[in-house]
Amino acid sequence: MPRRRYDAVRAAGSGRRGASAKLALLCAVVALLVGASVASGTSFNLVKRVGLYSGYTTHSGCPQGQPIDPINVVWSGNTSATNPTTIADVFSSRLAWTHNDDDSPFGPDYQYVIRYPGHYCQRDQAQRADDCAICNRDHIRFFPTYITGYGSPFHVVGDAHHDENVVSTGCLHGIIPVGHISSDFNGPRNLVVRKWTALGGGYSGVFWRRWRNDQPLRQCDGSYHSSNGWVAFLHG
Repeated sequence: MPRRRYDAVRAAGSGRRGASAKLALLCAVVALLVGASVASGTSFNLVKRVGLYSGYTTHSGCPQGQPIDPINVVWSGNTSATNPTTIADVFSSRLAWTHNDDDSPFGPDYQYVIRYPGHYCQRDQAQRADDCAICNRDHIRFFPTYITGYGSPFHVVGDAHHDENVVSTGCLHGIIPVGHISSDFNGPRNLVVRKWTALGGGYSGVFWRRWRNDQPLRQCDGSYHSSNGWVAFLHG
């Protein structure tokens, strides 16, 4: 084959390979974007099915309270026995999270979630911790949600977190500049999952969904902490 013709054929082949590579890269990018969109949509649909709205976090008040803790555990069941009191009782009797802030001299630190549909504001109805109200401890609040038409209608959502004592004028407890910040969400969530599923029987099994509620959340001392956005679904 003459040299010029060989060079032309080689150049044409190189051009086709380059175009093919660019096309493959473009397809990969499109697939990634579509997959992310589908995953995000699926997560949002699942959040609605659980009965939550607005950020998938707890709030300091309603309707425009500050985001406090990410929701990171969901219990699902087919009967009204899946409720905050029942779940909290299991924590007390079988998981050794026996402290109840309702019984402490400081009283409970209530938080709220926004329920879907209707943007109804729901206060936590129970909570448990593995140590006292002014201790460094693991702590969780339980919120009821209820929505029909999506399989299991009874859900309880929780905000497992680690309470760490800090001294800060932004964390006043009465007139004392001492309070809790939520310094970790992933560790306490994982601990809850291990303890709950270890109960066996109807409590075993977990599946995970990423809700992307991983934004940094400001604490009373000015620090910021976040979860990794993954939520554990457990049997109630």
